Amino acid sequence: MIYCYVLGGASLLFTILFLIVRTTVGGAYGIVTKSLASFSFILLGAVGIMWGGFDTYSLFVMLGLVCGLIGDIVLDNKVVYKEHENIYLNAGMLSFGIGHIFYFVASSFLAVGVGKSGHILIIALGISLIATLLIMLSSKPLKLNFGKFFYQTLAYTLILTFMSAYSIVLACYVPNLWVFAAGITLILVSDLVLSTQYFGGKQDSKLLTWLNHVPYYLGQIMIAASLFLI
Repeated sequence: MIYCYVLGGASLLFTILFLIVRTTVGGAYGIVTKSLASFSFILLGAVGIMWGGFDTYSLFVMLGLVCGLIGDIVLDNKVVYKEHENIYLNAGMLSFGIGHIFYFVASSFLAVGVGKSGHILIIALGISLIATLLIMLSSKPLKLNFGKFFYQTLAYTLILTFMSAYSIVLACYVPNLWVFAAGITLILVSDLVLSTQYFGGKQDSKLLTWLNHVPYYLGQIMIAASLFLI
């Protein structure tokens, strides 16, 4: 487990380095340091597989982490190449959405193992529908304008809220999954903050940049660290 702590700590340091660079220098330097921070949780996941063994769960978790890495790079290109920001935003949401589908597949193998897959699925779906409705309705008082990204945002929100609810309910039956569930939920929190930047005209806010990325990277690190436990 020492590798988990060392690599997890290194990932946090790279995250802090990235945020300092992003909020002071920005540009290509921000992309490079963000790539390092993202690569570090991929490395943590790879070592986790070596520690805990390769199986179907670890395969799909790694695929989800790789989608996170790709999404990170794509979304930062949105900042650098503003003339194509719509393309990069759609591609980023698609990459993260696919990543969460991989996380769902990974955790579903555990749900089948405890014989509660249908029960967990129904509860999670009900929670996610309510949560998505509340989040979308809150856009008006928060002065968020989704514009032509409304349907993409709706679908993406549904995927994130469902996966968060699904992993939490499943963790009630598989205690070792709580680290994974916490990571998924932190990513949801991160994207809620990010929506106020992208759709609320606060993309240049340094405070929100920190509030967005800190839970995001903590979430990815915890998902990768779950490979040491399952």
